[in-house]
Amino acid sequence: MAFGDVLSVGTPTDGSVNTSQLANSAVTTAKIASSAVTDAKIAGMSSSKLTGALPALDGSALTGLSAVVRQVVHSSDTDGLTQTTSSSWSTVFSVNITPTASDSRFITWFTGNVRSQRSGDQLLSLLRVGRTISGGSFVQLDSSDSGYADNQSVRQHIRYINSPAAAAMVSDFAFMELDTPSTTNQITYEIQHNMQSSQAFQQTGGSSIIIMEIAP
Repeated sequence: MAFGDVLSVGTPTDGSVNTSQLANSAVTTAKIASSAVTDAKIAGMSSSKLTGALPALDGSALTGLSAVVRQVVHSSDTDGLTQTTSSSWSTVFSVNITPTASDSRFITWFTGNVRSQRSGDQLLSLLRVGRTISGGSFVQLDSSDSGYADNQSVRQHIRYINSPAAAAMVSDFAFMELDTPSTTNQITYEIQHNMQSSQAFQQTGGSSIIIMEIAP
């Protein structure tokens, strides 16, 4: 038996229901449409929620990091280069890299070995490292040896006291330089050598170059 008027609730009008009318746990996953939660609704996410395979990220999209490795290029050479006449600088080995951004810096490593021979009591090894951009002018990255007036990039100078008839030497070399070319054009990093007219030959080989592009 009903007493009085029965209240007919009907359908609430738009905007008439607020959070106080919703019971706890009333909204379930099944009631949320797929793709309905946008980026604007997500203030943060616990690292524990990141599972499974993550998509590839462009290094430029990462923020809050003091240095980000954008790419690394490495190559080695076993053939080397032998020079038997004094001439201009010759490229022993080179590696190409195309920057991903114009503000990138490049940490560069150059290693190898050099062999030299001449008749007389003194030997020199002439080496330098540098780069060109899109086939432009060579820019030397290492510092020339200021101890020599001609700045020939003399890396080693050996003098034999007893003046052997044919002096020879074999030695390893290594350079580590930081470069800021400010470009997105292809860069060629090179190891170059030269020789003096009194040398019988200079041979450079076993070369390896590593180029690491990092964010500023």
